[in-house]
Amino acid sequence: MTVDKLTITSLHLELFFDSAYLSSATGFVIEKDSKYYLATNWHVVSGRHPKTNKPISSTGVIPNKMRVWHNQKDKLGNWIAKDYPLQEKGASLWKEIDIGSEKADVVILPFEDSGDISLYPLDLNLKDVDLLVSPSEDLSIIGFPYGKASDGKFAIWKSGNLASDEDINYDNKPIFLIDATTKGGMSGSPVFAIRIGQVRSSQGLNIGSSATRFLGVYSGRITGEGVEDIPDIGLVWKTSVLDQLLSMV
Repeated sequence: MTVDKLTITSLHLELFFDSAYLSSATGFVIEKDSKYYLATNWHVVSGRHPKTNKPISSTGVIPNKMRVWHNQKDKLGNWIAKDYPLQEKGASLWKEIDIGSEKADVVILPFEDSGDISLYPLDLNLKDVDLLVSPSEDLSIIGFPYGKASDGKFAIWKSGNLASDEDINYDNKPIFLIDATTKGGMSGSPVFAIRIGQVRSSQGLNIGSSATRFLGVYSGRITGEGVEDIPDIGLVWKTSVLDQLLSMV
């Protein structure tokens, strides 16, 4: 079986309050100093809106457990569900940071390798690849729209375009915009620029080469701001947020 490594890097997440299912999302593993962390959105693990801190669910219930569908060790195409607590004695177990008066909508949750799973950490060196991306150029968002998969728990690739200049921060936060028909369940998806056969770098145009660059973490769409919703404009938190989170561990 030949499967792109980025397909198996994205993991399907399910959120629960005790045994009650609440929602689904996407995450991915990162590694630092031989320790592992699950990266996803703050609103996924907290069950709260980053701006208002109010519960997202109309029931007011927030998750206390996250189920991660890991790749089974040495058996590509098979998965094992692992449950991780999100709080301990009332304290959150994930690492988070503040951006002004709000929470950055990216977190990392430490976990242990149980030995029966194969981990495919996202190579964070990909964020430093010399690949220039301009507005209107193609991007890939890899996750689980509406909790769906291509087969089993293999992630689905959605395409989009860069909708704002990377060096501009949307809403005074380390966020850039994408034009993509993303769906619920894709929160926490990694976003990549992938070029095959032609790469535009700081050194110029390179014909016949290929490159993949990790751009950030998708967190949702521009909605609920007192104006007509813009459902196809998505928010991606820049990789600098992950750098800050990893500096805390």
